[in-house]
Amino acid sequence: QDDVTKISNLIFQYGKDRQDVEKQSVKFLTENCHIDNNSFVILNKDKIISLSDEVKFDIIKRCVKCVGKAIYSIADKSCEKLIKNFSGNCGKVVVKSVKGIIYIYRENRDLGKIVKLNKGDRFLWDNRFMVESLIDGLQIDKFDKMRSIFDLPSYIADTLPAFCINDKICH
Repeated sequence: QDDVTKISNLIFQYGKDRQDVEKQSVKFLTENCHIDNNSFVILNKDKIISLSDEVKFDIIKRCVKCVGKAIYSIADKSCEKLIKNFSGNCGKVVVKSVKGIIYIYRENRDLGKIVKLNKGDRFLWDNRFMVESLIDGLQIDKFDKMRSIFDLPSYIADTLPAFCINDKICH
């Protein structure tokens, strides 16, 4: 075979292999992944460990990109570190393994300043949540005030907004 044919065959095989990895990743995520509306992911560690490194790599990259709201894909070296022990951070996202569960969530960027909105005001909180106030005096505060109301680990609650009226939590 000439060099062009060899290179074409190599590229074709890479494409087939990549497509297989993507199919396995999407199947796994569809069947085993919980992506919460509040921008965090929950995975079963035992189920993901049994997958090939290529598929684990693809799953973690997809989850980190989704949670971090990244425009670009994360660096391969960063992702390699994450799949070794399922802990660490990259792309504004933390990966943490606790009791057989892998949590992927936004970094706590200490967005603790209180934002006050009047009726009709809009505010993009942490580049994730567009808030439009339907009332005067709506406050956006740290979610950690709501830990006792919702069953979320503190490290996830600390990365979410809370909505208050006159310093009383409303959601």
